[in-house]
Amino acid sequence: TVDDRFRERRQLAGRAEQALDASGISQQTESVLVQSKAGAPFASDAGFRSGVSDVAAALRAIPDSAVQARSPLDHAKENKALVSKDGRSALVTFVVAGNKDDANKTVAKPLTTVARVQAAHPGLRVEEAGSASVDKTINDIIATGLQRAEYSSVPVTLILLLIVFGALVAA
Repeated sequence: TVDDRFRERRQLAGRAEQALDASGISQQTESVLVQSKAGAPFASDAGFRSGVSDVAAALRAIPDSAVQARSPLDHAKENKALVSKDGRSALVTFVVAGNKDDANKTVAKPLTTVARVQAAHPGLRVEEAGSASVDKTINDIIATGLQRAEYSSVPVTLILLLIVFGALVAA
């Protein structure tokens, strides 16, 4: 029946989620894009490689917030794929440490770290993106909007109460 198939699919989905949790695979992977503003290729630009190295080192220095940092400068073969085919872009990837439900708080430190590396390398574009950083940005925008609404709604409410009841004490 339809109910049996639904129940079976729900059980399979639950087992798949448990397997992912047990494996340590996280959906909170972040990528840091590093590009040379001059368009110089990664292989021949020491400043470009230095920026990538600084991003990876800075992320590895905050193991409470960022783990499994991978860089194209690492010696593993699969890390060579972190450089674009034209050599003008490179990625440093990492996983946001800790519980994925706390990623909104945990990703703040890597975002600050990446911003510091960007400031130290003005000839490079250094940008972080991933589900945790996007979620944090959205949550920050929503919180700011709610705070503005709170500040504007209290005076409006008092004015309406004053008009309706005709007295400040009643309002």
